[in-house]
Amino acid sequence: MGSLDGILRRRGIEIDTEALASVVEHAIEEAGGIPPYSDPAKLLEPHQLKLLARGGFEIQETGLGVEDPILLGAIEYAVLRLTALTTKEAAERLGVNDSRVRQRLGNRELYGIKAGDEWRLPVFQFVHDGLVPNMDKVLPRLDASLSPVSVFRWFVTENPDLSVPGGKRLSPLQWLVSGHDPDVLAELARWI
Repeated sequence: MGSLDGILRRRGIEIDTEALASVVEHAIEEAGGIPPYSDPAKLLEPHQLKLLARGGFEIQETGLGVEDPILLGAIEYAVLRLTALTTKEAAERLGVNDSRVRQRLGNRELYGIKAGDEWRLPVFQFVHDGLVPNMDKVLPRLDASLSPVSVFRWFVTENPDLSVPGGKRLSPLQWLVSGHDPDVLAELARWI
């Protein structure tokens, strides 16, 4: 598989692992930290432990390691942020100036992550030469309190309500890219 630095470079992410660690640490802090998972033997009464043991359950403290959902979310957030465009890069891609990008962020026609004093715009909303078609009609319908990871996952996960002839399910992003009705997707976005 290779080193983390090598993996990042192969994917076009030019950042050293210390900077990545800093972003992951920040994401974990924003999520409220990774709570220490309690030892079940300390939470249950002795008779409950005996009952569970008789039922074949192993009661022992185990760490989740790389399967910890908070850690996985923090890493996903870090990748979203590290691969995101600056407002200047987004402006160049859209053929507008920086102030227009900030205005569209304010109108929620573009999706951004605030990183200190700067906006970062995740690349999933862009195609090579602009914005994913009709993305600006869907983004304002999303709840503004959704986390960046939740927004990203919603856009890239197949949705049973977005089926095409033949029964194939599309993700919201595939739905937009393939030119389907954005109003259908905008209505679904209201409910996540």
